[in-house]
Amino acid sequence: MHFTPEDIAVLPELVEDVYRFCWNQFPESIRMEYAVAAAISPAAISPVEGSGYHTWSAPILADILRSLDLLDAEDLRRADEARTDAYGWVMRVDEYLRQWTELDQHHIATKDGGTLLKRAGSAHEEIHAAVVKTVERGAVPNEHVARLVIALQAKGLIKDMSLVAKSAAAALADLGYDDTAISERLRLYNRYLQLAHIRIDAHTDLEVRFNGADALAASGRYALAADAYRKLHALTERIPEVDKSLTLSSLHELAVNLQNAGEAREAVTVFEQAYAGRRDVLGDNHPDTLSSRLGLAEALTSMGEFHKASTIFDQVVDDHRRERGEADPYTVEARWRKAEALNFAGRGHEAVAMYERVLEDRIDQLAEEHPDTMNSRHCLAEALVRAGWTSRGVAMFKRVLDDRTRRLGGDDRATLDSLYGLADATEKVGRSHEAVDMFEQVLNRRVETLGKFHPDTADARWRFAFSLILLDRPDEAIATFKKAVQDNNTLETLETRRTLAEVLRYSSRFDEAADMFELLLEDHNTMLGKDHPDTLDVLWNIAKLSNDPIRVNEYTALLERAHNETADVLGKGHPETLEKRRMLAERLQRTGQVDDLIAVYEEMLQDHITMFQENHPDTPGMRTYVALELQSTGHVDKAVKVFDQVVAESTELLGEYHPETLLSRELRADALQEANQIDKAIYELKQVLVDRIERLGEDHDGTLDTYGSLADALLGADQVDDAIDILEQARAVSVRVLGEDSIHTRNVRSYLAEVRRAAGRDGMFNEAGRD
Repeated sequence: MHFTPEDIAVLPELVEDVYRFCWNQFPESIRMEYAVAAAISPAAISPVEGSGYHTWSAPILADILRSLDLLDAEDLRRADEARTDAYGWVMRVDEYLRQWTELDQHHIATKDGGTLLKRAGSAHEEIHAAVVKTVERGAVPNEHVARLVIALQAKGLIKDMSLVAKSAAAALADLGYDDTAISERLRLYNRYLQLAHIRIDAHTDLEVRFNGADALAASGRYALAADAYRKLHALTERIPEVDKSLTLSSLHELAVNLQNAGEAREAVTVFEQAYAGRRDVLGDNHPDTLSSRLGLAEALTSMGEFHKASTIFDQVVDDHRRERGEADPYTVEARWRKAEALNFAGRGHEAVAMYERVLEDRIDQLAEEHPDTMNSRHCLAEALVRAGWTSRGVAMFKRVLDDRTRRLGGDDRATLDSLYGLADATEKVGRSHEAVDMFEQVLNRRVETLGKFHPDTADARWRFAFSLILLDRPDEAIATFKKAVQDNNTLETLETRRTLAEVLRYSSRFDEAADMFELLLEDHNTMLGKDHPDTLDVLWNIAKLSNDPIRVNEYTALLERAHNETADVLGKGHPETLEKRRMLAERLQRTGQVDDLIAVYEEMLQDHITMFQENHPDTPGMRTYVALELQSTGHVDKAVKVFDQVVAESTELLGEYHPETLLSRELRADALQEANQIDKAIYELKQVLVDRIERLGEDHDGTLDTYGSLADALLGADQVDDAIDILEQARAVSVRVLGEDSIHTRNVRSYLAEVRRAAGRDGMFNEAGRD
């Protein structure tokens, strides 16, 4: 039996007949199992839960049916052998039917199965009694019986609350981490909390609470998980017989979830406590101690205190290398975590070097196509793209995509992650037509494997739509999201509609976007609250789209409040606080409420220095804001002096040939050119180009950009022949690195042609024709 997509289109009208047809194809033994499952499930209380219990309970009903003498053991054995899928009988018929809910299955099993049971001489009450007797007679319930206990208690048929509490505990212990299991863990955990007044042994109680908090974290509810771990930790400290390791684990997990919830400062404090406790109890080189120590370093990184974090990372690597050796898995893990932190901190070239070392170690330890090795190669590809070696990143993504496709399959989540990364990198090198096809593949496969509304699917949908916009195909991008909103009729999300509004804005359909953002604002205010970050984001979009002063003032007031609250929590000089202050200052300047943005930036710089000291790696970047604003307002000589300081600081903190140092030298050259010091600017750019080629290579994005900057400066000095030579070199490099059809190559070729055409004309070339 097979259903085509056309058949599926008319199924809503025919679904009951289709299910009944499916039902009638099964042997009576299988129908009897599902009839009993329907009889005991709590559909009258909750149809959704009822349908779930229906399929969960069916696989364990053989013993119950035998005790009722409804079927003999041999018949049941054959029925179990005939079962090919444990998650719903209709799935055996055709995979297309998976899109229908199990409520339909439950409905047929209840209606037609009831007749079957009556013919067998059994009333529902008799079945209930037999099932209750069966489960109450057992010792610790297994996973399936545990769910039956909870279902029957929901129908008022089991009075022993301790049995229900133990059942919830047993079911929680056996569940995994896929999306369905996480939802079930949360449901069982909430049911257990409702029965928290029932006393079961302390160890089981703590295990259940730990499992429930873990489920909250796995579902992304970090603030709730942190609260659950906080309460769990308090309980473990009050019970003397509790193993100390459980107390420390709850403390560590509290820190992890605080960090994930954005509470980095408190996370640092709790990580310090967890690390100290684990070091005292377990020793400095125990894996759990290592985990808390690395967690502390990562929390410090997220606060912008990378120097402190880097010291911890290096100490962990040195300690494990000394104790266990260079290639020990824990030494490699410490390097891996430092590489991630380097990437997070924007230290891309250092992250690349660290990832390369980790990859070498994992190849030696685990072989080329071990999942951890492939993951290391994937992360190295991401770091290469982020650090500007985009063409190398493309090659690396292709390698890991081939490995993952061969070993894991084309629909595996990790394989799709690599395809997504390859699409993103391919788009960055200008091959947008190839990229959009890959993004569409990722979207379609994630819809099939994860569902239409999984966060990874939503991300792929957004990225596919954005790539369509870049190819000037906005109508297709908008249609993609309108269909997602229409399909999402039972799980309507604010996120899907907000993304559609953003797509409309990116597509220059401003009136439609503004109308949708206005509707979204009402929903956000009601569902999330006026102070929620997502609400602020919607209001910000309205402010950007509207000239309505009331809307602009409302947004400005909320942004100011967000800045003040962030400053209170993280400090005035924290990067998140400073970013909000920069946004606020620019908004106030546009509305005429800030006359001197330079003064604001200088104040921000001083707050940053007060918090992190002069030698913080972000200090040159903060000072760059001041220099650029000086330059944009005509204070070019002052800007050059500030850029001198930026270059000196970057050289000292990051090194002479760090990409950020080279960029600051290039920015200084631009300011020198504007200050009519053309010869100095050209000399600086030539040196930067030499340094980029020697230190970063011609395939680095920054190197390609410097070719263009130098050509602009040479044209500004009317050195047309030299500019043509540089552009010829740039074109050759771009073709070799990015290919003939990349956007960058086309732009260089177009610019070169324009310069050649104008070479015989009078006049200067101050206005660059480069895209």
